[in-house]
Amino acid sequence: LGGDVLEVGAGIGAIAAELATRDRRRRVLAIEPAENVFDRLSARSDSLRNLDVAQVTSTELAVERAGEFDSVLYVNVLEHIRSDAGELAVARSLLRPGGRLGLFVPAMPSLYGSLDYKSGHYRRYTAAQLRALLGEAGFTDVDVRHVDVLGVVPYWVMYRVFDVQRLDRVASVGYDRV
Repeated sequence: LGGDVLEVGAGIGAIAAELATRDRRRRVLAIEPAENVFDRLSARSDSLRNLDVAQVTSTELAVERAGEFDSVLYVNVLEHIRSDAGELAVARSLLRPGGRLGLFVPAMPSLYGSLDYKSGHYRRYTAAQLRALLGEAGFTDVDVRHVDVLGVVPYWVMYRVFDVQRLDRVASVGYDRV
């Protein structure tokens, strides 16, 4: 990941805090524009000297900090952004030459269901769509992999067949343990 990492759409900061804790020499900036979670993100950063937070968008950050990061991460964020192509161009501008982009996005547009809609997702991706989008944004040496293939069937049953409108804690914890 390098020494300077940016997490875009950090939410309450679980990923950013883990990155900062694992390597105290790494500098992590977690940005989150949403007011409803920013206070929790900010509180989480209080005990970590190498974790900074800002309540800005990536576009706002790029005005002042273009080319400053070794890695830019999006964990379950890109699908919430209407202009994903524009967002990836911003991500590229934030990276130093040779920097790395890490994306974790929902796959398989055929799984798009009630939970996606209620969560504010604009889309899910095929591997080919994601590769093309990254190529258009100027990224090279792209590696796209599927994660959690075992989750496809339960997700399809819950959110496509039964049209469940929310993800409850019991189902989430149970699935994670399995």
